[in-house]
Amino acid sequence: MSERLDAVKTKIRALRARTVARGCTEAEAATAMEMAARLMRDHGLDEADLEMAQVECQRPATAKAHARDRLAAVVAYCTNCAGLKTIRWGGARCFFVGPAPLAEIAAYTRDLCEAAIDRELRAFQRTPAYTRKRSQKTRGEASRAFVEGMVSVLALRLRDAFRGQRNEAIAARSGAWLDRLEPDAASVGKAKPTRDPRAADQGAAAARRVELSAGVGADRRDGALDGPRRLIGGPA
Repeated sequence: MSERLDAVKTKIRALRARTVARGCTEAEAATAMEMAARLMRDHGLDEADLEMAQVECQRPATAKAHARDRLAAVVAYCTNCAGLKTIRWGGARCFFVGPAPLAEIAAYTRDLCEAAIDRELRAFQRTPAYTRKRSQKTRGEASRAFVEGMVSVLALRLRDAFRGQRNEAIAARSGAWLDRLEPDAASVGKAKPTRDPRAADQGAAAARRVELSAGVGADRRDGALDGPRRLIGGPA
């Protein structure tokens, strides 16, 4: 049903794009507007339905509270979206809700950051700082601390990359749309910090090495970002 409704929304947007300014005659533009209005009535859609989108990230989320949740929250803030984590029998998934292009950029950015964390974590787990740990518990704590360090630095770098793009009005609309979609959604609890400062420092250093470039137009001040761009460099 969702895919079918998305197809209807796409058709409505295409019809509404048929304007005189884009080369259509007045009669063609009027007919297109009438068809778009009829589709909206038939499917119970309003303007918010056409503007907003819910985009699922390709990479799964963690079922339990984790430092990675903070990364998703920062991405949502930077892109004027609202973040959502759902936990089902099939696992945990991460979504972003907001104006269609922004939600797409948010999911794209979060997935690329997650890919960078996974890549650097694998490299860290081959170092003596990890392999010399004698128990699975201490190794798990080292891994979590490493991710915490990466997330802390990536959060700062993302805020810098998206500087000037925050728009409270758009963010409020995104939040209101999330409330409409998921009225029973609750805030994600914060993960307890680990106590392995050495691993956290190595995670922070790894985050500083990640290639990060601005993915927004420098001249945009309305909170609308340019089309998705590659923010995190290196192989996935």
